[in-house]
Amino acid sequence: MPSLPVASAGLALGARLARAEPGEVVQIDIKSLGRLAGGPRHDLLGTNKRTTLHGRIGIEHVHVAIDAASRKTYLELRGGLGAADCAAFVRNAVAAFDAMGIRVRRVLTDNGTGYKKIFAAACADAGIRWTRTKPYHPWTNGRAERFIRTLQRECLYEQHLENGEERRYLLQRWNAFYNSERPHRALGGLSPERWLRARGVTKV
Repeated sequence: MPSLPVASAGLALGARLARAEPGEVVQIDIKSLGRLAGGPRHDLLGTNKRTTLHGRIGIEHVHVAIDAASRKTYLELRGGLGAADCAAFVRNAVAAFDAMGIRVRRVLTDNGTGYKKIFAAACADAGIRWTRTKPYHPWTNGRAERFIRTLQRECLYEQHLENGEERRYLLQRWNAFYNSERPHRALGGLSPERWLRARGVTKV
């Protein structure tokens, strides 16, 4: 399959997202966390950076994808944020949205190091267009960034976790709640799944 064009996000992105259809734009981002080492949680806000990067704690990364129209989300806790992890995540995310009845047409990312040729190839193989935010304009990926802030506030930083498996379970449990039950003002008080069902997307 020929490579699909890669472009920077245009100035009209905000207006387009306001009227986007499910799957028209899926925003992708990453939040890095200190790896849990059997005791109280560690994160990049409260742990010495040198110890986190080079010591025994290490780093884990929450890769997130959010449908700009419905706010339906998919996430994975992965060990890296390089090209292989980012490419694997976009393949899994597209497949997950497809299983929900949402056909992804475009993904939007920032200019992180994991979003390069291998990521572009994964998008082309899936038949989707990939666009990137303008440099120094992170707000153009605002849906994903707001979701990560909500994830931190309501899930990650409100729990005492002993290990990575507990964190993985908590993330998936909270994400299921976010999609099925948590109301959104922008969706008229509906959860993402209820909003999608109201629009005839029934595989949710």
